Amino acid sequence: MLNRILFRSLILLMAATTAKSQGDWPRTITGADGEKIQVSHPQPDSFIDNSLYFHATFSFTKKGGTPPVNGSFHAHAVIETDKNNRTLRLRTATIISTPSPTNTTYSSPAAGSSQKP
Repeated sequence: MLNRILFRSLILLMAATTAKSQGDWPRTITGADGEKIQVSHPQPDSFIDNSLYFHATFSFTKKGGTPPVNGSFHAHAVIETDKNNRTLRLRTATIISTPSPTNTTYSSPAAGSSQKP
């Protein structure tokens, strides 16, 4: 369930990124049911051709003031670049993993190496 919420939030955040300045982080999205997810500024791991691998931290809070669940995720996005207008457009985005506190090793398919986020 948390992966589904993260994915939806990621898509909304990336779509909203074009309308906001880069300094407006972290970003918070509130669902219709009152749940909130706050995502920190994504950090790139690799950007080769049109393939972007990145990671970010998040905080998920259910309605009713329960303590937040904090974590991180790794994602892959396919980007379309318009060099003439100096813009990027998100074509697809996929959450690759949400490491648990006991398993934080991530292997970037593009980089081919394991790293601690």
